[in-house]
Amino acid sequence: MAKPPKLVRSTDDELRIKASFPNGRYTFSLRPEAKQLLTELGYSSGDTLPWYLFKALALIGDAWLPNTGGSFSDDLAVPDALTPMRSEEAAALADHLQGRRVGRDTREQLSDVIAASALDQHLSVADFEFKEDWIAQTDSLVSDTSNSDPIEQKKKHPAPDKQSPSLSLLHIGKTTLGRKNMGRVARKSDYLDAFAQAVDTAIDRQVDAVLHTGHLFQSRKPDRETVSNLQTELKKLKDNSIPFYFVCGPKEAEIQSTVLESLARSGFLKPIGGQTVELDDGLTLVGIDDASQSTVEEIAFTEVSEDETLLVACGGTDVGRSNNRVIQAVERRAPSQPIAFFAGKRAHPVCKEHAGRHLLDPGSVEHILSQSTIEQAPPECGVNEYSISDGTLQMTRHELDTRSFSTFEFEVTGSTTLDSIRTTIERHDLQNQAVLAVLTGSGSEVKKPSRKAVQSLIGDHAYCARVYDDRATSDNEDEKEEGPQSATADDSQGAALQEVLETVMGLETEHPFDVSEMETETLADRYALFSKAKSQIDDLRTDVRDELASRVGPDETVAGEFGKVVGTESRRRSLRDDETVTEVLRNHGVPAEQVTVETFDPEKIDQLLENETVPITEEEIFEITESKYIRRQELDLEDGVDSKTTTGQREAKSDHESKSHKVYLGNGAPIGGWIPVERSVVEDEIVPLIKKHRGAGSDGTISVNFSSDVSISGWSHVDADVVTEQVLPLVKQYRTD
Repeated sequence: MAKPPKLVRSTDDELRIKASFPNGRYTFSLRPEAKQLLTELGYSSGDTLPWYLFKALALIGDAWLPNTGGSFSDDLAVPDALTPMRSEEAAALADHLQGRRVGRDTREQLSDVIAASALDQHLSVADFEFKEDWIAQTDSLVSDTSNSDPIEQKKKHPAPDKQSPSLSLLHIGKTTLGRKNMGRVARKSDYLDAFAQAVDTAIDRQVDAVLHTGHLFQSRKPDRETVSNLQTELKKLKDNSIPFYFVCGPKEAEIQSTVLESLARSGFLKPIGGQTVELDDGLTLVGIDDASQSTVEEIAFTEVSEDETLLVACGGTDVGRSNNRVIQAVERRAPSQPIAFFAGKRAHPVCKEHAGRHLLDPGSVEHILSQSTIEQAPPECGVNEYSISDGTLQMTRHELDTRSFSTFEFEVTGSTTLDSIRTTIERHDLQNQAVLAVLTGSGSEVKKPSRKAVQSLIGDHAYCARVYDDRATSDNEDEKEEGPQSATADDSQGAALQEVLETVMGLETEHPFDVSEMETETLADRYALFSKAKSQIDDLRTDVRDELASRVGPDETVAGEFGKVVGTESRRRSLRDDETVTEVLRNHGVPAEQVTVETFDPEKIDQLLENETVPITEEEIFEITESKYIRRQELDLEDGVDSKTTTGQREAKSDHESKSHKVYLGNGAPIGGWIPVERSVVEDEIVPLIKKHRGAGSDGTISVNFSSDVSISGWSHVDADVVTEQVLPLVKQYRTD
């Protein structure tokens, strides 16, 4: 059953048309002239459009499908009920179509549309300009002038004055390297490929600098492969003497002291948060990290003169939102009004001008595909190139070659089978396509085929696939088959989990609400609801954690569809009260001053316990508690987790892969105490550093120790610079708590 075309409004507040194909509903973008026509005809979002009005717009390219090529009009599904076109609508559409240039095939299709609708009173195919005639005229013009005096041609068409810009800047937005969009590892390479294209564009265009405005990584803890791939691309820029300026978004701010500092020390990127950078004479770039890490007040605007051209790069800022507080704060403090604000928060590009300033966000370099993509195709991905001269900015958009994708909407009925879906899928070449599909329908007879079966089917035909289930099923209680209670509970809880998942993902959308713009009463409602939800979620989380802890052994990993957890054992020590410790020491002939500074020093106590000549046990000095708990190892609500096992299957990892070693950093280190760190990092990287740089003395050193399962034991006094500059970054990056 094909539905009529319908006017809808997208998330970026643009008018679109939803229309039917045999395999589902698709969303068409509209050219500005078509939007104006429909608005003048009185149509608004939610209105059904006359079939032939829509088809005429589609035939001439005013309504078009993003990410598709070639003709698709023959594939459109004719609605079961046609909405007629009124005479006044036909007259306005005829004026809109008059004189348009069309090809032979389109001319024939338009002839059918005209004959079948009210257009036949206002338009004929003779009113169109034919592409074949235009091409012939163009060829004639070329042949007429080909033998003419080239000097005369230059006089008739003088070349425009060429003005080289003072500076060119390539602006890269959201790259989210390491992202497993759609829950598929294969998608990680798509984001890297898009970033590599942006780098190649900068080199090909010979720009003066590249600017990245946050959301460099998808994860706060990017894996080594992702960091290595990034370094490879940044090295290309460095080899071509193109600086890579960078401001932190919310995630990069947390890893700034590890990965980014290492890249900065190697000269691959230059963090500019809280700094001013002189790009050229009279041209200054100001960097602002994510608002939670740096504020506008910290920027030394006193170093910027009033006659300089000012550019501002903002990490974690949405320039598409009105009344942006960061922008307002900059304008209050800056000696001159910036000509442009650059950001990298949005998935979709922002390019607008307000009060004489440019507000620019290139958007994501690769499509972030999700269920909303089925309803509304995203715009093309790309990067912005700016030419800045004499206080003016001109922009050139460079589109990137992203992963092609297809979307399907399967309306499931009682007669729908997996084979019927296979027949639809096999009509398309999906081998190199990312595919998104949704199952719709209602009633108890539409429960099959299952989402997993459809997911598996499409996955076999596509580069990667994700299927969503929006079916509303209802069962007659009297007709329910009796079965194990656990199965019913699993189904119910699975549906509840899916609902929670969609809610949480909704809270992490690309355009989160700005609480500063809410009414006080609305804030009160939100706080009350969130507080209640938090209380209930905390109780459920505790119950689930305790049950998991009873089932999952130490260092055993369980992978679900969206998250991984690992069983962990905890051993905590706390010094007994001073009186007890003093008595134990006295009984063993140890003066209390030997292990105290102002109070008892745990590090000195540990040194004492390692002394075999003093028979003091750990239990005499410390209160020790051991507990068994579950630690979340990985969570990806949008993409799912990467697992080689099926949902719920346990992975028995080897000791070397699954366990953490504990590292103790003594006085003088910015962080102290026992810290769990990935085992391979401890053995392969930290231990060799300690062995190489440890010494007998204690001056200018920091004490380092390891848990008993490490190949090196006892306290080591290590050069303080080695600990803070080499060991500490590894501990921070690969800690597992």
